[in-house]
Amino acid sequence: MVALLVFPLPALAFSKKNKIAISLILHGIVGMVTMFLTGIFWGG
Repeated sequence: MVALLVFPLPALAFSKKNKIAISLILHGIVGMVTMFLTGIFWGG
């Protein structure tokens, strides 16, 4: 799932108009990773 979010980044990077979209995607990835790691930590 993360790969699907990372894949479009190079294409979006060519457009300066998509800086907001890129930042949102990056924040989404960071959020998912954080929740995933937190779940593992609290899950044992």
